[in-house]
Amino acid sequence: MDLEIFKYLLPSQRKRVEDELQLLKERKLEQDKVRFSEDEEKLVTTEDRTKLAQLHPVVRILVIRTLVRARDFGIRLGIHAALRSYEEQAALWAKGRDIAGNVVNQQEVVTNAIAGHSWHNYGLAVDLVMDGSPKPGLQWTWDDNVDTNQDGKSDWNQIGEVGESFGLTWGGRFQKPAPVDKPHFQYHKGLATVTDALRLYKPAGPQFPGMGGMQAVWDAIV
Repeated sequence: MDLEIFKYLLPSQRKRVEDELQLLKERKLEQDKVRFSEDEEKLVTTEDRTKLAQLHPVVRILVIRTLVRARDFGIRLGIHAALRSYEEQAALWAKGRDIAGNVVNQQEVVTNAIAGHSWHNYGLAVDLVMDGSPKPGLQWTWDDNVDTNQDGKSDWNQIGEVGESFGLTWGGRFQKPAPVDKPHFQYHKGLATVTDALRLYKPAGPQFPGMGGMQAVWDAIV
C-alpha cells in the first residue's frame, strides 16, 4: 500500500496500519473490537465513548481507528457530534433562517440538511474536534489550518486522509452545493443517498409491516 500518511509513520506503526486495513478489507469486525478495546480505553474519553456507542458498529470501529491513529501524528481528537435526532437536526437547520426557511443571516447557518436528510440522523456520521495547542489541557479548535504537530501540514488534512484510509468519507472533499466540512466523517456503504436512509426509516404505507426505524437503516449498511 502506498498512502501519503505512511511517510509520517515509523515502520512498526506502518505495519499496524497495514494490518488494520487488511482487517477492514476482510470485515473481521469482532477482531477489530478486541484489537481496539485497549486503545479505546486509554485514548478515548468516557464522554466520547458514550457518543461512539450510538453509532452503527462499523462506523464506530472506523472512527475509533481514526482517533487512535491520530495519536501517531501527535494529534488529539474528540467527538463533537455523532447521532443526532430529527429534532436536533431541525433546530440546527433553523439557525440563520426565518420561519419560512429563508436564509436571513448566512454567518449563523450551520447546515443545509433538513431533518432526516443528514447521515448524523442515522448514526452514520461524526463531527470531530481537535486539540489545537500543544499546551497542557484542551483547547478545542476547528481551525482548518491548525498544525499542532508542527510538521508544516494542516492537521485536518492529515486526519482526513487517515479517516479515508479506513473507509470513511471525509467532508474535506465535499463538492458544491455541499460545503467543505473538514471535521466531518461518514460511512454509508450500502445506501447510495441519505434519501434512501429516510425511506427505510419511515417506509410509506401498510405494505411494509415490521419495517422502519433505525434498525432498518443499519441493516442496509455493508
